[in-house]
Amino acid sequence: TKAILFTWRTKWNIKTPLKLGDREIKMCQQVKYLGVILDSKLSWRPHCQDRVRKATISLMQCRRAMGKSWGLKPRQALWIYTAIVRPILEYAAVVWINATNSSTLVAMLQKVQRLACITITSAFPSTPTAALEVLLQIPPIHIFLKGEAYMATYRLERGNMWTRRNYVGSRGRRLKSHVDMNNEGKVNIPLLSMPKDSCTPYLQFGKQFSVKIGERDEIQSEIEELGGGVIQCYTDGSHIDR
Repeated sequence: TKAILFTWRTKWNIKTPLKLGDREIKMCQQVKYLGVILDSKLSWRPHCQDRVRKATISLMQCRRAMGKSWGLKPRQALWIYTAIVRPILEYAAVVWINATNSSTLVAMLQKVQRLACITITSAFPSTPTAALEVLLQIPPIHIFLKGEAYMATYRLERGNMWTRRNYVGSRGRRLKSHVDMNNEGKVNIPLLSMPKDSCTPYLQFGKQFSVKIGERDEIQSEIEELGGGVIQCYTDGSHIDR
């Protein structure tokens, strides 16, 4: 167990150490929870660096199977990027979507996509990234991440699992969280405000029906007496004993 203090202060000190029983809980600058790295300032820089590192490793492993004149075709290489490499970058984007407000972090993520585009097309290193993205029909990485975050917000909200909270800073000003940024999508994309027709699955342990196997004439007479609410199933009888 580790403890982390979320603050913008550069210097802080806890006079009384935190303890769990007789053990002292270690204070740290960042922790990893469910694959997301949380730093004390919530800058998301360590998390983006970790995502870029893992995505680059996966891309380099896939790059061994393709070359400028041999290997996988561009269509197959594009599928590898969109199905294997890019999901590493977009993991839990609904939480760290605020990182797309930083041009430094966006440039860090964009390097992976640019490397993938050059690998897929075998283009010159001086080719503009925007031209490669248009050629491959890939949106810029920050726009793609926002789209994934908006869709995740929509699914969670329609499932009654998305809550809006007010975060107040030290000076009494309301802080902007990832919840606010995702809610901005409703203004820019009215489609996100539409109702959803999906149903939440649940387990029903009580059996609300009964099964009766008998002769056709006997069952037919009972159906006429009961009226509606009866489903007839005809079989050759090969699975009755089972």
